[in-house]
Amino acid sequence: LLQIESASANLKSSYSRIIPDISIDLYQQDFGDGYDNYGFQIGLDIPLWFLFNEQPEIQRAHIQKKNMDAQRRQMRLQLKKDIELSWHGYHESMLNIERYSKIIRPRSAELRNLTIIGYEEGELNLVEFLEAQRTFLNSEENYFEALLQYYTKIIQLEKYLGQEFVLKIDKE
Repeated sequence: LLQIESASANLKSSYSRIIPDISIDLYQQDFGDGYDNYGFQIGLDIPLWFLFNEQPEIQRAHIQKKNMDAQRRQMRLQLKKDIELSWHGYHESMLNIERYSKIIRPRSAELRNLTIIGYEEGELNLVEFLEAQRTFLNSEENYFEALLQYYTKIIQLEKYLGQEFVLKIDKE
């Protein structure tokens, strides 16, 4: 923003160099009987060579201002893109957490409980029991990985929003 203001000031300064300078001076004169007389002087300074001297400077200032405006637009678009990506990432990770909390984790826990019962009653062998345990642990690992992604996306959003998010997950 300061660079844009600087470029605008530079452009104004370049234009001000082609404007004629007008000066008016008023002063008192003493012709021997006191300072009863007044004199004035009008000066006009016209830059006759402004086309050769100032026009390239004005063009340079225009180009600099356009470049600064383009950089500002580019930064604004990049910021909008980052915010939108953060929001979509947050939304997707929130949906993953909900899916794990409501569907996958309860089913995985139920499968584990049933395999424990089946193993205790002798209906399942040790390999099937251990495979069910591994499935449960993989499900839990995936859930915690989804939580990590969710918290990461929340942190990214908090950076843009300037306020904290509060996570409310059903703990079963």
